[in-house]
Amino acid sequence: MLPKLLKLKEVAALRNVGLTRLDAEINDDLMPPKVVIGRNVYLPADEVDVVITARIAGQSDKQIRSLVRHLMLLRQERADAIKADVA
Repeated sequence: MLPKLLKLKEVAALRNVGLTRLDAEINDDLMPPKVVIGRNVYLPADEVDVVITARIAGQSDKQIRSLVRHLMLLRQERADAIKADVA
């Protein structure tokens, strides 16, 4: 199953922030890194949901950064599993 991808404008609307603020959060490891496919830039919906849920739960920026690092490890594990299946 393919992951659902959200355009940055969609994520900004969910977070009720502008694109500049969203980009700053991504650069500050408070949101997962962008996924670039061709000319399009996305964020995986499941990762966005996890970060927003953590924000609602009142987690600190430090906790969010740790969560984003964990999400990136999971993203890499999924990519490695796909590479292993193809090989």
